[in-house]
Amino acid sequence: MPIFSPDGKHVAYRAGNGLKMFVVVDGQAGSEYDGIGQDTPVFSPDGKRVAYVAKKGPKQLVVVDGQPGPEYDGTSAPVFGQDGKRIAYNAKNGPKSFVVADGVVSPGYDAISEGMPIFSPNGKRLAYGAKKDQKWFISIDGQASPEYDAILDRSLVFSPDGERVAYSAKKDQKWFVVATGQPSPPFDGIFNGTPLFSPSGKRVAYGAVKGKSAFMVVDGEPGPEFDGLVAFPPAKLAFDGDGTLVYLAMKDRNLYRVSHLAPQP
Repeated sequence: MPIFSPDGKHVAYRAGNGLKMFVVVDGQAGSEYDGIGQDTPVFSPDGKRVAYVAKKGPKQLVVVDGQPGPEYDGTSAPVFGQDGKRIAYNAKNGPKSFVVADGVVSPGYDAISEGMPIFSPNGKRLAYGAKKDQKWFISIDGQASPEYDAILDRSLVFSPDGERVAYSAKKDQKWFVVATGQPSPPFDGIFNGTPLFSPSGKRVAYGAVKGKSAFMVVDGEPGPEFDGLVAFPPAKLAFDGDGTLVYLAMKDRNLYRVSHLAPQP
């Protein structure tokens, strides 16, 4: 199946020749390998670059702009930064996992969180969750956070401007949200897992569960308590353009549409 670049100017696809496979980009066939990763090739957001996972015997490697990288026991599909200049992927050798970013290999970890690494929307920052010696932490631009018992997969998120980071973590059987390095109070659960930034990046919200009550926390302040929150499309929580949070909640079998107003200038 052909893959088109985001700007629609380029096309790439996997092809086979006997027992060998290769990637064709704009009609030009690349080097032959024993296989090509199912989730690749991928284009950079600007459409100027292409990368894919290739199999070479028992090993895997990532090919970027036609240049093969180091061989590993396994690799994830590569991800590009928004400006197309940066690229990162997960790799594994034996029991150790690594993050390879712009050709630089991280220290070895026991595991990498699912759905990571991720780039900030402006492509300048890189973050991922990793496990080492039975503890989890977040690495942001190479700086490790405090350790936790667990990091919720796919909960790590950058603000739209890339300046702030938030994620859900667990410690001592309690869940909390860490936003810009500051942990929230402990909760019994984080509803829907992932914190949400407003379009400006100045506000952050998430749903929390404590006992039998569910409520939204906005900018660190808990809202009214309900029996449950509703998060399925199209009723999932969202910030309006002015920073007002809108969500649906249930109480006494009644459905409520709740607005948490943006702060007044």
